Amino acid sequence: MPELRVAVMMPFGGTIQNEKDEHEKQRVRIRQRRCMLEFLRLKHIIENRIKLKLPEKKGGAQVQYKVELFQAQVGRIEAGALKLIKEADVVIGMITENNVNVVYELAIRMALRDVPIVIFKKDSSVSLPVYLAPYAHINYHAGDNEDVAKQIQKIAESPAPSVITAAGDAPTDLIEVIDGSDGTLKTALEEALTKKLLEDPPELADFIKDLIDRTVHDPKNVLEGWDNNYYPFSIVMVRWKGKTGKVGYCEDDLIGDPRVCVWNEGFLALFNLAEEAATKYSRSDEGLTMRFLTERLEELNYVDDKDLADFTNDQDFLARDIVFNEGYGKATVPIRFNSNHKDARFTNSNYLPCLIGRRPFGDAQGEHVTFLIVSYVDITAKPRPQAKGKRTRNAKT
Repeated sequence: MPELRVAVMMPFGGTIQNEKDEHEKQRVRIRQRRCMLEFLRLKHIIENRIKLKLPEKKGGAQVQYKVELFQAQVGRIEAGALKLIKEADVVIGMITENNVNVVYELAIRMALRDVPIVIFKKDSSVSLPVYLAPYAHINYHAGDNEDVAKQIQKIAESPAPSVITAAGDAPTDLIEVIDGSDGTLKTALEEALTKKLLEDPPELADFIKDLIDRTVHDPKNVLEGWDNNYYPFSIVMVRWKGKTGKVGYCEDDLIGDPRVCVWNEGFLALFNLAEEAATKYSRSDEGLTMRFLTERLEELNYVDDKDLADFTNDQDFLARDIVFNEGYGKATVPIRFNSNHKDARFTNSNYLPCLIGRRPFGDAQGEHVTFLIVSYVDITAKPRPQAKGKRTRNAKT
């Protein structure tokens, strides 16, 4: 019986930001358990309830599926994970929230091999990238079985939860509900997997080479379609000769300075750049480096001198941790725009550059690249709206 590997990519409930906040820790842990239970739900249906056979031209034997977890979280894609993206017989992506990492990895699969099966949540809170929209096979609401949802929530909120791991099986009480009530999702998955069996196997590309020289799989194409759904973002490309240090990189490992290679409209507006000019600068010897961008802010007088000096010093400090030590240092000084910015969205506002993802490609011992995904988050203090019928402290009597 042939065994086909199925890789599932999905968000997993986020991470705890404040270890001292017990309420936050509890909320995040419940979300994480709920997401893991959703994965085990898919795993149980595919491995135990779907019985399909190969087409006659492929032998006609019954197929046994093996479902594996790909945790799409902020961090590096290790060699084993890249291998799973490339070699899995089927990839399923669950887009139930705006998670750039899940979409990024699904797009990589499309560039490397074939179209994934996409399960998406069709409502106003989730934006489906344009390049994935034609391939969104299953509406998440097809799996919105009330009995299953209640059981998942009940288990996730249990005061003494059992250990739930991707390697194990779904809890027995959840399996009973799935087997008795989850026919709609089973049918949708069965139809999508049947189509995959009928497809001819694709010819694999030399993906590492293509990603490094960026002639075929340009990251801009990978993230196209998300331009208007997020804060200003950019992708910074770092080129390496090889990794010579035992821990992290050294300056001699670099090929040129890290430079922006991908951007959205918000990023261009942030630095008052036209698309044509940004493309020209990115291809020049200097490139869209941090030095270029800070000098542009100074030239345009968008940021006061002291604020720009504070921002530059903070970025220089972070570069050592993020670029060379492969860390996730957090910026503490935002770009504090003054009233001179020509775009009203940024006038007198504070935008903090935040590293939200790192993706290395290639053999670390030889020439390779690292892509850093940076989002500029608006942290400007907004005045609190006054409640109707109440006067402010300084209101006249």
